[in-house]
Amino acid sequence: MVADLVADVQNDTTLTDAQKSQTDVFTLHKYARSIVEQNHGTTDGQEDSAKYSWRQFEKQLHDDEFDQSAEWQDLKNDYFTLCKFYNAAGFADLILRAREALAENPTLNEHDFFIFDEYQDFNASEENLLEQIVDGAEATLIVGDDDQVLYETLKSGKASLIRAIYRDPDVVNAILPFCGRCDFHITHVASYFIKQAADPQSIKKIYLPISDAANSQKFRSSLVQRHQPRWITSESSSRITRSTSINV
Repeated sequence: MVADLVADVQNDTTLTDAQKSQTDVFTLHKYARSIVEQNHGTTDGQEDSAKYSWRQFEKQLHDDEFDQSAEWQDLKNDYFTLCKFYNAAGFADLILRAREALAENPTLNEHDFFIFDEYQDFNASEENLLEQIVDGAEATLIVGDDDQVLYETLKSGKASLIRAIYRDPDVVNAILPFCGRCDFHITHVASYFIKQAADPQSIKKIYLPISDAANSQKFRSSLVQRHQPRWITSESSSRITRSTSINV
């Protein structure tokens, strides 16, 4: 009915454009929501909104590490109680719930081989879930670039996670150095630019163009053969434990 009324107003030839622009149509609940949103809720509890913000709590969910103070513990318990009441889950705590569900019922995971891309954008909570997912897997391939963390502020993405995996002695490492998006000159300029501001902790990389150089194809072939990874197995098992590749 709201849509019909909006259409009636817009099609009414007796109204001027100015009158039409000053006419809004709401349901009662939508109007009530607009009032509450503009007022940022009610004054009850607003004095604590800066100290106990949703952004702070969401970061704790992403990090899977909760403030142990009584106030934050009460807020966490209240949040999860409300989730249970409404049978709902938020974007961040969905990861925690999935990990708990897999721990309770491992048969929910029906796969044996996994590929995880853009690993540099995972946070601690997500990594804990991934470790639960691959528990007992035949093999895991992890791909990412620790210089391309995009979600550090949005959801606590951490370059340190893929760096720790890269330095794990039980992991096979391989580099994908070739850029197929840019030509020879842009690739070399970008390589120089990146190295000027490189994080001392970042994984060492090389950047090479696929084409536009006289011996590019020959060089690529020899380089790939030279860096062909060998599978490394754990001492306690004959199967592959994990393999990791850096995507640049």
